[in-house]
Amino acid sequence: MTPDIASFIAGLAAGAIILWLARAETIRFLRAELQDARKAEQVATDRLLHAWKEGATIAPRPTETPPPPDPLPAVLQEEIDHWEDPEHRIMLEAQMREGIRRGKDTTRILLELDNLHP
Repeated sequence: MTPDIASFIAGLAAGAIILWLARAETIRFLRAELQDARKAEQVATDRLLHAWKEGATIAPRPTETPPPPDPLPAVLQEEIDHWEDPEHRIMLEAQMREGIRRGKDTTRILLELDNLHP
């Protein structure tokens, strides 16, 4: 064998050994984390069952209310205010908000609404 091939094979073998050792260390670390998580889960489950057996009621998590939507630009709000039917106003506002979400400007949104309602 030439020295180049021998050094290539030695480098390849050294790289494979280093990779195997690093992988083994990672797997060892992940197994330890999994074992800790299982212990924590078992403790929490035991506490929950013990409290339940003693008659404690466990309240559900409080629901988070979504933040109110941002107000529409004044031009779009004026267009909505022209309509008296609440269902139609809700539909128009939803279409306008979808246009804003897609990045359209107010002029284009109004033009598209005018095309829908000739």
